[in-house]
Amino acid sequence: MTRIFLGLYLAAFIAFTAFCVLEDGLLCAFPPFAAWHTYQIFVDLGTSIGLVSIWIYFDMVRQGLARGYFGVYLVGVALTGSISPLIYLLWRGRGSPPQSAIVTAPHGP
Repeated sequence: MTRIFLGLYLAAFIAFTAFCVLEDGLLCAFPPFAAWHTYQIFVDLGTSIGLVSIWIYFDMVRQGLARGYFGVYLVGVALTGSISPLIYLLWRGRGSPPQSAIVTAPHGP
């Protein structure tokens, strides 16, 4: 159910992003520092994507993925913003669960 919601959200977000780019152009948000509140928004978004990127890096290491995948992820963030982490969350759910999600039954006395 979560993957379905995430997929639908990703599709809607990509469609909205495409609409904004087609309507206003690719660089419509620049210059982003027209007023103090835009500085705050930019720093907040940068902090958020930085924290998500740190989590994704350690998640990739925990899953045993090559560090090159993280480089691809960072390029994706630079080019697409939030779309890259959303795609990672969809991709992450495929295959076997990460080791942290495996629960073993306790042994009896």
